[in-house]
Amino acid sequence: MPLYKQVLLTNLKSPPKDVARVFQDCASIITSQGGVIRSTENRGGEARRTFSTPRTSEKRHSFKQYVPEWKRDALFEPDVPMHLQDKIK
Repeated sequence: MPLYKQVLLTNLKSPPKDVARVFQDCASIITSQGGVIRSTENRGGEARRTFSTPRTSEKRHSFKQYVPEWKRDALFEPDVPMHLQDKIK
C-alpha cells in the first residue's frame, strides 16, 4: 500500500506570486525524490473558520467532518466477498 503525505502551504501575509514560488520549489523537491503530486487546492477565503452560535445550532447536523481524499483512500476497507462470509463466521 503506498504511503501518502499531505503538505500544507499557508502564508497569509505573502503575495500570491511568492506563495506560487514556494509551491514550485516544494513541488520540484517532491518530484526530484520520485514523489507524485496527487492534487492541489487553493482554498483562499474558504480556509477561514466560523464558530457556531445558538441560532445556528439547529443547522449543525448539516455540517459533516471533512476527511481529505488521501485519508479516505487509506481508511478504505473493502467488504468481504459473499462466498467467504460463511468461513469467517
